[in-house]
Amino acid sequence: MVTTEEHKAAILRHVYYEIARCVFIQAGEQQFDEWWVSHIMHARVLMDFFECKRLGNDDVGCTDFGFPKQSLSISEWYRHKMNKDLAHLTYSRAKRTLNTQIWVPEDVIGPIRTVSREFVQHIVTSPPSLADQKELECWREMLILFDTGQGNLRFPEVSRVID
Repeated sequence: MVTTEEHKAAILRHVYYEIARCVFIQAGEQQFDEWWVSHIMHARVLMDFFECKRLGNDDVGCTDFGFPKQSLSISEWYRHKMNKDLAHLTYSRAKRTLNTQIWVPEDVIGPIRTVSREFVQHIVTSPPSLADQKELECWREMLILFDTGQGNLRFPEVSRVID
């Protein structure tokens, strides 16, 4: 599939959503026993996005935005667990002990956080030509949140869809 400027502008808010839901914990979220599952699922999406693992012809990769393909420092163990234990019901789960079932979310989210911050900086300084200015303001605010921990996480409104 040929990626156009219109495609990039339309998918940008979805990339924003994945980064926001993976990297930032919303107030009160830790109350839920499985809050980390959501973050890990978004991490799985971003892992493919940053490493440009395209399974389908319409999969989105960071290179579509002029950002270089990344090699995330996530262990093979966690990659296997994300594929077999989290997103699929497999017999591999039955092999896990209480010790091997444990997740340390930071081991997965940490490397993604670092690359996500760089990607956000890239979007702020080199946005897609058709990107909505209000949406780009959300990206600038996210960059401030990355750098200072101060500010609000706003989600862009739907400004563009493609056929």
